[in-house]
Amino acid sequence: VPMILTNNIVGLPFIGADIAGFSGNPDPELIVRWYQAGLWYPFFRAHAHIDTKRREPYLFEDPIKSIVRHSIQLRYKLLPTFYTAFHKASVNGYPIMNPMFYEKSAFAAMYDIDDQFYLSDSGIIVKPIVSRKTDVTAMIFAPGIYYDLETLNATIISGEEVQTLRVEAPLEKVPAFIEGGHIITKKERYRRSSHLMVRDPYTLIIAPDVNDEAHGSLYVDDGKSFEYKEGQYLETNFKLSNNVISNKPSHLPGSNSKYETVGNTLIETLIISTSELNHITVNEQVKVTEGLEEWNVDVQHDGNRIIITNPLVHIDQEWCITF
Repeated sequence: VPMILTNNIVGLPFIGADIAGFSGNPDPELIVRWYQAGLWYPFFRAHAHIDTKRREPYLFEDPIKSIVRHSIQLRYKLLPTFYTAFHKASVNGYPIMNPMFYEKSAFAAMYDIDDQFYLSDSGIIVKPIVSRKTDVTAMIFAPGIYYDLETLNATIISGEEVQTLRVEAPLEKVPAFIEGGHIITKKERYRRSSHLMVRDPYTLIIAPDVNDEAHGSLYVDDGKSFEYKEGQYLETNFKLSNNVISNKPSHLPGSNSKYETVGNTLIETLIISTSELNHITVNEQVKVTEGLEEWNVDVQHDGNRIIITNPLVHIDQEWCITF
């Protein structure tokens, strides 16, 4: 992890490690832990010396096999967020895996942290477990709200200084959070390859900050050609503010090849996580506005989550959803 962070901040972001270890024969517990770490590396590859034991995930018994599968699926679900991070790195050098001080430079305590990191500017903060018999870890947080990446349960860091918290990390769990103020993009369908995800719709995870605001961006191209250099790509920006979620594309591909360039543009689900510090009030329906058209969509309330299903909005259109 320190090596990957170093290479990212000096301009060599496409780097990773052989999962799960190039030489030797790690036990099943470390196989799991190193897959959980590796899924966050810009370069995520299973590879080992020819003299090591076979370690393909499907060769293991449950629960090891299922946990490794879940880790790989999480990487695939987050590919829209990863691809956007790669784009930013290629355009302005923004690291794909960031040291804590890169995002929180105002806090001196962050400069000594080399085992915890951010994924680009997505707000996802991770501390992978990389050792045996470890089911709890300590994570350092700046003031704000942090939502568990899996459950979206909120942790509030009050005051003006960083805090170190005890985080439970049983074998099946990766200690990962979304910092309040961010919107991330996922594709939830299980597929055999990223190529087969092209026609899948998107899910937005919205994590409000203490001011009930959040933002995020998405970059999409055809994933295989150099036509993005000719403007064949889509870039758009999501925003939550004043009880309105909005989308505003900043660049669209040529209309004659839009589908081939960006695939399915539908957003099938929006999930808004809340905490006791948020003041977001959503009734049983929300109003969707796209162009000159308006319609209402039903809302589900699931504990601390507000779920808007099938709002019929798209990443390549300007729209807003009003609570």
